[in-house]
Amino acid sequence: MIVSESKYVRFSVVIPLYNKEKHIAGTIKSVLEQFFRDFEIVVVNDGSTDDSLKVAKSIQDSRIRIISKSNGGVSSARNRGIAEAKNEWIALLDADDAWLPNHLENLAKAISLFPEHKVFFTGFTRDVRPDYTPWCKNFAVPVENYFKLANSGKVMFSSSSAFHASIAMEMPMFREDLTRGEDIDLWTRLAKKYVPVLVGEVSAIYFHCAENRATMRSRVLEKSMIWHVKISQISDKDEKEYFRKQYYIVLDSVLFTRNFWQILRRQKYYGFFRFWLWLFNKNLSRLLRFLSRRVRNRK
Repeated sequence: MIVSESKYVRFSVVIPLYNKEKHIAGTIKSVLEQFFRDFEIVVVNDGSTDDSLKVAKSIQDSRIRIISKSNGGVSSARNRGIAEAKNEWIALLDADDAWLPNHLENLAKAISLFPEHKVFFTGFTRDVRPDYTPWCKNFAVPVENYFKLANSGKVMFSSSSAFHASIAMEMPMFREDLTRGEDIDLWTRLAKKYVPVLVGEVSAIYFHCAENRATMRSRVLEKSMIWHVKISQISDKDEKEYFRKQYYIVLDSVLFTRNFWQILRRQKYYGFFRFWLWLFNKNLSRLLRFLSRRVRNRK
């Protein structure tokens, strides 16, 4: 990794690419259309078996670099792109998401306002329910308690986050042994070590229905971020609430499967009812409604 000594902000936009031939052109186009122009695009082709690489190569721009590697997963591709980055700021973008034209401009402005900070993220919206309402009243604010903010729905997201390249030298990046929640794992570690800055304006778009999303594939619980979280060792109430919601999301997809009992064994120190009542915020009626809904959906 080459970190620029320039006083000006320069971005390396890292795009992991695996079988996204229908979306990669639009994703790269959204970067090339940025108002802020000082960037490179590092596309890491992670062994795509469709025409993703062909589509990416068809886009002619001197700022695009394409690196091909054997398939190793999205974490492996992101880590490779971060390692290959030439600029001092890393901006992440998934190959089926997009940015509004002011995304990098807003990040650069926030970096100039808070030069002592190393982690930044903007608001984002979903294509299924687009909402461009700003996430805070100020243009940008340091987030002292990230977990409290995240519990309100304002979270770091792979395509809305940027960080200084030196962080990759200070701590491990994306865990390559995880296939679910590897991005959440990194954001939580970053939030504990650094004070992230939230850029309130919404400028990233998450396309929920894109092909081969992780939520659309079969899940291996042991390779999920939540499997490695030890609730009993978390003392901060906001952090514990944050992971409670993460457990809820995972359990909603594995209930009445073998993985369901694995989770219970993992949290055996809570006890069966204690764990479930904690999970549903000590609300028994909510737990019963959840179980009832899952039973109905299986019929």
